[in-house]
Amino acid sequence: MWADKYRDSDRNGTGERYRRTRQWHFVDIEVDSPNLEQACHNHPRLPPGRPASRGPADACIVDKIDQFEAELANPETAPEERLVALKFLLHLVATCTRRFTLPTVTTPAAIESR
Repeated sequence: MWADKYRDSDRNGTGERYRRTRQWHFVDIEVDSPNLEQACHNHPRLPPGRPASRGPADACIVDKIDQFEAELANPETAPEERLVALKFLLHLVATCTRRFTLPTVTTPAAIESR
């Protein structure tokens, strides 16, 4: 839950962390016509030299997992950023696992059958 607390820590203040990281916690893939490229906003690139924790606000969870994993594998990553990357990576992978084990189907037919 660290990344949720990080995201929400300034939600009622400047909102900078909230706006920058809120999309990183999920990806919405349509059940009827899945398209990862579209769901991940065509995978916005992390600008060279920028840490993943300061990456594009419209990145999805798939992109952030890749970016934080790359930071951890890179021996040039600063120790402070490595810690942030590890915290985000653990949180995001746990989020994926939790959501896949408790799927929510939101097709019109599924909603009507409830």
